[in-house]
Amino acid sequence: MYDGPGHPDSFLLGGPIRGAGDPKAVDLARSPNGRALIGDPRNDENSIVSQLQGLFLRFHNRFRDQNRDLSFADVQQEVRFHYQFVVLNDF
Repeated sequence: MYDGPGHPDSFLLGGPIRGAGDPKAVDLARSPNGRALIGDPRNDENSIVSQLQGLFLRFHNRFRDQNRDLSFADVQQEVRFHYQFVVLNDF
């Protein structure tokens, strides 16, 4: 799940999503049988939840790239705080 591009603490991401409005949109990393390589397989049950999972993986990678002086635990905590903010304020 780790060793994505740019840093060993980055998450792996999948290939580009065809037909997406954003040319940079990518899918979750997947095994040869098409199953998403994520901690909880329930997060791949539908496209909305799957892409929310992918969004936070990409957010983690970008935050990690922009804050190289922070430890993995600090980056993880910041991303978790953002997720909690979204849950509290948008859901």
